[in-house]
Amino acid sequence: MSPLFRSAPPWIRWLAAVTVGALSLLADDSKLTPAGDQGLLEAKGQGVFDQKGDWHVSDTVHLVIPGTLELWCEDFTIKQATDAVGRRTVQRIVARTNVVMNIQGSFSAGGKADASKPETNRVTAFQAVFDAAQGTVELTGESGGPQPEVEGPERRLRGERLVFDRARGRFLVYGPFQQVFKATAIRDIFKSTNAPSAPAVR
Repeated sequence: MSPLFRSAPPWIRWLAAVTVGALSLLADDSKLTPAGDQGLLEAKGQGVFDQKGDWHVSDTVHLVIPGTLELWCEDFTIKQATDAVGRRTVQRIVARTNVVMNIQGSFSAGGKADASKPETNRVTAFQAVFDAAQGTVELTGESGGPQPEVEGPERRLRGERLVFDRARGRFLVYGPFQQVFKATAIRDIFKSTNAPSAPAVR
């Protein structure tokens, strides 16, 4: 600090400090950037986080869980519970309206990802509900709107309601539904290795 600044009246010093602080805030207009194993939750609207661990965020919601999930929607809620030793665990997550998810890892029966073959599945739905107690992810569409869809390296699937049951290692599809898949998955079933000989001509 210069002698000239120290000799200035207090109100001059206060004004200078406020001005420098405001300019530094304007200069640092960068967004928060998660590092390491940190996640990111951001939105343009209101966020409510209560002492029970329940979250509600709205308006252009963006969630990032590195290496696992990236999600966009318009309305997002998390319901948590506290266990016997005081740890909070997520019980239920609901994403609604214009839901888009990029899920890292297998979205097929069993849900086991092969680390040597990274897999990304893109999901679109009106609503996605993650239920920890049931071990399920349920995707639904809006009444009269497009069906929920899962698109991955091996298949593209649409249905009235799609339920990924991780606990039981199965995928439930409620119709009407459509699935586009690689034909190699079942082609060989219809190839006969013991073709019957032609009938004898009499």
